[in-house]
Amino acid sequence: MRNSKATRVARVVLGVLAVAGLVMVDPGVAHAAKVGNPGGGFGLVVQDGFLRFKTNAFDFRYEGQLAECSDGVNNGDQDQDAAVDYPADAQCTSATDDSETAGGFQPLEPIQFTDGTVAANGVMTFPASGVSFPPQYLYVNADESSGGIVDDFVVTMTFSPLTDFTGFVNPLTGAVSLRMQLRIDLDGGPLDADCQINPIDINALVSGTTSPPGPNTPITGVPYVDGRATIVNNSFSVPGAQFCGSAFFGAVDFNDELNNNLGLPSAAGNNEAQLLVEFTPKRPTAAIVAGITATPATGSAPLTVDFSAGPSTSVRPVASYQWDFTNNGSFDASGVTTSFTYANPGTYTARLRVTDDQGDFDEETKTIIVGVAPPPVGTVVVNKTGAGGAPLPGAGFTLFGDDVPTGGSRGAEDTVAVDGCTTGSAGTCTIGDVPVGVYWLAETVVPAGYSAASPVAVSIGGGDTDTIDIANTPVPGTVVIEKSGTGKAVVVADVLFTTVIDAVPVGGARGAEDVAVAASCTTTASGSFGTCTMTDIALGPYWVVETVPEGHRPVEPVAITVGLGDVPEQGDVITVRVRNRRGGSKPR
Repeated sequence: MRNSKATRVARVVLGVLAVAGLVMVDPGVAHAAKVGNPGGGFGLVVQDGFLRFKTNAFDFRYEGQLAECSDGVNNGDQDQDAAVDYPADAQCTSATDDSETAGGFQPLEPIQFTDGTVAANGVMTFPASGVSFPPQYLYVNADESSGGIVDDFVVTMTFSPLTDFTGFVNPLTGAVSLRMQLRIDLDGGPLDADCQINPIDINALVSGTTSPPGPNTPITGVPYVDGRATIVNNSFSVPGAQFCGSAFFGAVDFNDELNNNLGLPSAAGNNEAQLLVEFTPKRPTAAIVAGITATPATGSAPLTVDFSAGPSTSVRPVASYQWDFTNNGSFDASGVTTSFTYANPGTYTARLRVTDDQGDFDEETKTIIVGVAPPPVGTVVVNKTGAGGAPLPGAGFTLFGDDVPTGGSRGAEDTVAVDGCTTGSAGTCTIGDVPVGVYWLAETVVPAGYSAASPVAVSIGGGDTDTIDIANTPVPGTVVIEKSGTGKAVVVADVLFTTVIDAVPVGGARGAEDVAVAASCTTTASGSFGTCTMTDIALGPYWVVETVPEGHRPVEPVAITVGLGDVPEQGDVITVRVRNRRGGSKPR
């Protein structure tokens, strides 16, 4: 953030002395480099402002201005007509015509100075050949003032420079001054060809504060910033019109007619000039530009910031780099690079002053924001596995604060949830930014077919990453036998069924290797059926084998696979239906 040019204090002060139409520079600073891009190609455009002779003002606004014939104001003399704008006003040829007083078309144009030069020490010159003012128009009510001897007429007022316009600009301090020596030629109606107001010496328009004679009071301009400045003067005098001729053997003096209309002559203290000027297309740059990098510019207390004046530039050799880390008016360090530790939270302004070998300087500031250090935090990483040690997705975990009494096992008081996560396809999930403390990691969303794991005690320290491995156990399966038969006297009760592990090779038909018994049950009659249930059967392939009752035909072993249940905390349930007939041989 650059200091406002308006508030800067320059150690080198320009002395301006008006002599013979020139702005002279104090010899003590004549060679001081103020401007970083001296040379030619400078121009000035007056974007806004006015020139006032007593109460008669000439409007020089250009930027954003509408032409007189479309601005909604009767800009002509009220004695000329009461019509407003095109097409009502007869003097307006179109909406872009810039005069409601003069006939014909007058374009809207700015005051501009071209082909200017600016020296390294800030002295600027705009040649008279490059100075142009738009004409101004005055309606003279001569008929009334001359008693009908002379008709009313319109005067074209042409402003011309008497000499080159000279001045000074200091981009370091924002100071601007400009001396304008003018004449105004008046043409129109019965006026003689040499009619003029000459000379008008506005010496000098300044961006500072004026000290005029009364009745005027001091006014203040605006220093040079980003190519613009407002320069003011209210101490100049304006002579009366001269060489304008007369009519009817001197009965009507046109000098008097014009002077009465313009309020001339006008002594110093009654007149005023204010001009908002913009350098274009080339703008004077400062011969010294301070630049700061601060790394880091934000952070938590205590914050150590490394400062560098590396971005700074200077036309002349740099004599010093001075640092004020808290902008309290006192310099704390020097050098191109330095560092400072901000111990306490707050918003600080660090200031750099770069001074060249002639004492000119520029300043730059940088905002440093120091915050309160966040509380230390840790991270919990959950690795979740299921059947066969495979990653288990879809398991949800929540961290609950371990309230007093801590330790032991999770109690009814441990209900404040801090954060949680759900395992992805890799069976992992992460809970970050966990404040330092003790917790219970509880499985709150259980995948189908599994039982919830027991809560795990977790202790988090600042910067810790705790990895918790949790293996879920599938809920064992259940085999339900439904025994029925056909024919008379079929036995459905007291029939033994056995679940035998299907050992490798799995499938096909029951082999000699398939002998390990996982579970068994004996049916009891339930109506025309016989039923029994085998529980706690681990996941895997099996054969369900019936011990066939005497006198019944054998039944082939039934192949089943016990898998995961469809809902949490519940195992797979397989129903095997066996139908017997009487007669035949026993099965194997």
